[in-house]
Amino acid sequence: MHSVPPPHEVWPEALPDLLRWTGGSVTAARNLRSRLLDRSAECVGAIIARHAPSPRSTLEELLSLPNCERILLAPAVTSFVARDFAGRTDGEVDAWTFLSRSLAAEKALAASSAVERPLWTALGDTYLPAGHTANELVEIDTGPCWRAGTPYFASRILGDTVVDAFSPGAVGWLPDVALGDGAFTSSAYNLSIQKLLDACNTIAAASPHAADTVGTIARVILLRSDAQLHEFRAASSPIGIGRIVLRNPHLTDATVLEIVDGLVHETIHGLVDVVELDAPLVGTSFSGQSASSPWTGRMLDLRTYLHACFVWYGLWQFWSQLATRSHDAALARRYIALCTRGFVSDGGILAPISKLTDLLSTGVLEVLEQLQSEVTA
Repeated sequence: MHSVPPPHEVWPEALPDLLRWTGGSVTAARNLRSRLLDRSAECVGAIIARHAPSPRSTLEELLSLPNCERILLAPAVTSFVARDFAGRTDGEVDAWTFLSRSLAAEKALAASSAVERPLWTALGDTYLPAGHTANELVEIDTGPCWRAGTPYFASRILGDTVVDAFSPGAVGWLPDVALGDGAFTSSAYNLSIQKLLDACNTIAAASPHAADTVGTIARVILLRSDAQLHEFRAASSPIGIGRIVLRNPHLTDATVLEIVDGLVHETIHGLVDVVELDAPLVGTSFSGQSASSPWTGRMLDLRTYLHACFVWYGLWQFWSQLATRSHDAALARRYIALCTRGFVSDGGILAPISKLTDLLSTGVLEVLEQLQSEVTA
């Protein structure tokens, strides 16, 4: 058994409590966010030490910012933790270039000083053209208003979560997300923003604690228009914890409840990703073994399968709460049926991995048994 974890850590055994969307969920999510902040600070400090011309003064500048978390918890920076440069130079130079530009942008924001070259913040929420200051920023709520040469400040939801469709981090290649990032029309972007706001309101109505947890973990929500996909999908990646990608939220099939499902779904992945920084779900002997998903029938590698178990459990808890508190109760029950499918299948969630349990980390099998028991009770 694991010893009692330090305050900034949450072991897999605590995940069921976290995914019940109670006040304890918010506390645990904040502890996980603090742990991610610690890991990111360690990684960024190492990169600065190896690549900054003046490491000590650079680190002092970073830590003296009014909110250095804007850099340290930006998904583009948490990706450094997942990639684990471990002293290798490949990629670290680019990482340092990104950090130095992000630091310059935050310093300019804090001092309301003009910048010598165009800069985006690490979160992608602010664009400063050369010669402009933060005092010239104009907050927008609608329309794809970013233009080179014009100061820009992105919209936010759930308190301080950035909604980004235009920064360099929102376009082009993203880890674990298929490429497809065409430009939004003004009407499509406005519709996406409205659906996203409605989805967040729906989450808060179902469970204020769930809304707080989503806002705690999701630092950035990226909106992408993908003409190659022809449907709505949500995505995230352990390489960039804190980033949720909503692909084609403007399409008809992207109902408010589908967006709700996507936000909660990807938030759960983010929670488990942070847990795995300290307590991986699978042991060191894991080498790509797979199991058939009792929800979709697809073959999933063991780690992805375990994530799915937590995701479907957390969604079951969430939709069960919404079904008792919302006029969308009938639709919520449809989502509940989807969530329970794997648990009530022949053998439940344990049968597909019956020959792989020796690959699980300590305590994980017992947690899965607990999930199975709760859902089928």
